[in-house]
Amino acid sequence: HAFDFDQPAGRILLQALAFLQGSSVPVVADERTSLLYQYHIIRDDILNFATVYGFVAYRENGEEITYWRESTKSFSPLNIPLREIIQASKIEPVIGADTPIYIVENSGVFSALMDTLTACRRVVPLVALHGQLKAASWAILDRISKMGGRLLYAGDLDPEGISIAQHILSRYDNVDLWHMSVEDYKEAVTDLPESRLKKLPSTVHPKLADLVQEMNRRKKALYQESLLDKMVHDVVYSR
Repeated sequence: HAFDFDQPAGRILLQALAFLQGSSVPVVADERTSLLYQYHIIRDDILNFATVYGFVAYRENGEEITYWRESTKSFSPLNIPLREIIQASKIEPVIGADTPIYIVENSGVFSALMDTLTACRRVVPLVALHGQLKAASWAILDRISKMGGRLLYAGDLDPEGISIAQHILSRYDNVDLWHMSVEDYKEAVTDLPESRLKKLPSTVHPKLADLVQEMNRRKKALYQESLLDKMVHDVVYSR
């Protein structure tokens, strides 16, 4: 327990890693765990997880990790803890490496999409990150992005959702936004107070620039659930 965050050594370790990364010292538990992961230090490898559907995974020696494929055969999602994600050196869609991968922020949206896919017995690679990015989120994204396929990310159209999308876009070149456009934002009706608008990033990724400008003008938020019908259509009729 010498490196627990409430111990001197633990605080010094966090300060040193944050300094190396050029960031402030994280105060939220998930952010601390993610910072440690960037330097290959695993703190919480069970409760830190992502949810996936429609993937196969392989170890460093090329051996397939069979339960990934088996879950897809039964049209079942997997809650994959960090300790299992890092066992896989290669993760790709079961229906082909060139298949677009759909990534959602919200677990409820993931569940609704799964309901549709299960009902029509369809396999489409799908990932849920469950809100703010955790070490497991980065671990799964690192592995699926390095395959070079197209990643489609959908999050809430609010300051917090924009922040998550910005982090993802800044880290990976093969990510496009999914229903996070100015056109989608026209459906926004929920008022955003000034205190939350101030959380919008001042420096914005080019793929988010028009949306953030419109959010600052209209001062509204739009949540993923409002776009569910469009998202269901996309996954059902994707190739």
